[in-house]
Amino acid sequence: EVMKKQKKQLIALCILLLICIVAWVGLTKWNKSQEQKKQEEEEASKVMVTDIATEDVKAFSYQYNNETLSFVKEDTWYYEADKSITLDQDAVETLVTTAAQLTADQEIKDYEDLSEYGLETPSNTITLTTGDGTTTLLIGNKNDMLSQYYVKTDQSDSIYLAGSAVYTTYQKGIADLTAAESTTEIAE
Repeated sequence: EVMKKQKKQLIALCILLLICIVAWVGLTKWNKSQEQKKQEEEEASKVMVTDIATEDVKAFSYQYNNETLSFVKEDTWYYEADKSITLDQDAVETLVTTAAQLTADQEIKDYEDLSEYGLETPSNTITLTTGDGTTTLLIGNKNDMLSQYYVKTDQSDSIYLAGSAVYTTYQKGIADLTAAESTTEIAE
């Protein structure tokens, strides 16, 4: 009699456990699909400010410490003002990609005055030249609340809010972009 009762309890517990497992698996799957949806929505809500294939960029320039640094690509990137400098090609490619494939979280179409966004006298002007022409990217003020920067291209009237990389990536002088020397010179 006791055995029968225990057996029934055990079966009931097993069924309960099974229901819990099924529910948990279902919930996990649902959560994953929600996360995926959210990610897809975030991607979709991002606005392309520039959409230039990095390999199409033949020349680019930006400002650093009040001077314009210009680079030209033949087989590799070189510094226009001094071709003898060996550049860190990956570092230069990063600069190009940052400006060529720029996404923004927000697009501002209604605005009174560019100076409100620091775009009248930009903190940086980045130009990208392809076979099709030149795109100019103006970097304005930082929005401290969002830690993002106002940017505008010459291709569009909109102002965009882009991640801080569009500013910080370009805080590099030529010394920062020079390839490390493989030969160490012995100081006399």
